[in-house]
Amino acid sequence: DALRRIAQIIKLDIGLQVATVDFGGWDTHDSQDRVFPARVEELSRSLNAFYDDLAAHHGRLTVVVMSEFGRRLKENRNGGTDHGHGGLLMVLGGNVQGGRMHGTWPGLANEQLDRGVDLTVATDFRTVLSEIAIRRMATPYLSEIFPGFNNYQPLEVVTGTDLPIE
Repeated sequence: DALRRIAQIIKLDIGLQVATVDFGGWDTHDSQDRVFPARVEELSRSLNAFYDDLAAHHGRLTVVVMSEFGRRLKENRNGGTDHGHGGLLMVLGGNVQGGRMHGTWPGLANEQLDRGVDLTVATDFRTVLSEIAIRRMATPYLSEIFPGFNNYQPLEVVTGTDLPIE
């Protein structure tokens, strides 16, 4: 429903630049094998419907899907993978260089995991969001958006022009 409302606002062409949607239910402390597939299915269907509904706006649409916490690779005793370190960030839109992974892939071998159980954080999410702010929104003011973040190097996730960072 939230994505439907955002699509309606985008179609009104009143200048919406950023919108957020909370899609909870991912904190799987247990029974992930039953909970997680249904959440992924609902997210996939919702994103597909949203993107299809906004076909005329793909050129100016950039969608970011991210979580506020990472995943463990190895299940806990209750069959959950909650509260790990590394995670996933997905980007879709008309100017996204999709179909591949951007950044560094550390691997899944035990010695490549953080503490032997968690996915390793290989890319700071602020790098991806900074690239979107600069290239898609012509906003070079990264120090105001992400105070203290000064490691921006584009990953070529989206097309656009790089601006001098202020």
